Amino acid sequence: MPTVRLYRWHAVRRAYAAGLQFDQHEQRRRSRLRFSTLTERFDQAHYGLRIALADATGRDAADLRFSYSALGKPSLLSETPEPLHFSLSHAGQHIMLAVAACPVGLDLEAHQATAEVMQQLVPYVMQTAEQTRLHSMSDTDKIKQFYRHWVAKEALMKHTGLGLQLPPQAIFIREDFQSAEVAPAWEYQLGTDWCIQEIPAAEGYSAALCTAQPVRVQCCEAEGLLKACRNDDTVCADNALWQPENTPNADFSMAIRLSSAESLALRKV
Repeated sequence: MPTVRLYRWHAVRRAYAAGLQFDQHEQRRRSRLRFSTLTERFDQAHYGLRIALADATGRDAADLRFSYSALGKPSLLSETPEPLHFSLSHAGQHIMLAVAACPVGLDLEAHQATAEVMQQLVPYVMQTAEQTRLHSMSDTDKIKQFYRHWVAKEALMKHTGLGLQLPPQAIFIREDFQSAEVAPAWEYQLGTDWCIQEIPAAEGYSAALCTAQPVRVQCCEAEGLLKACRNDDTVCADNALWQPENTPNADFSMAIRLSSAESLALRKV
């Protein structure tokens, strides 16, 4: 059974980020972000990506290079014939990375949607049979259940590299939340069955992993990646976090007020 290495972090040590640079694709994506806090989270995620991949490959983080598909899915350029696959996702103060010898898709989402916004998104994200699972639930439980479907579907969308070109409505999550299937129109291109694995996440978050076969998940740590939240002043001071300048926290309160519909359109690599 293949192994998927799962890395989690909140921030990157300053010393480990020094000397790392983003490629042109990442720089273009970063320049399109509307809030300085979103820029900061992008930096923490993508510097951490290099550090975690360096840990997984034994290579120097500064030497890692990427190629991108026509739709922007990144791949690690390797000197070996066996490619290493990865999927990065970040939400709020949390960042996750899945690394494996087989293709993977990972999604992490914060439960930002209100009950009213969720009701607007449900027809877009969930099939009719999936929507029946929300019946008789409290608003709080409906939101949790909605995000369970959301992350499972987006993990599959990221696995395929199609992103939103594969509509969430074209994916059906089976009730056991361990497998999924796509609509007949997509079966020829994508196949029929997909494995879904829910990943434990912090309160108020959901995460899921998608693979084409059953896998074993191994939680890993890489030196230079910190699990402690950067807003903890004591931890920040003790661990010398890398922190961009001029990133007022006020921007974060503005960022999280983006509608969930807009957030759905702003897909993460």
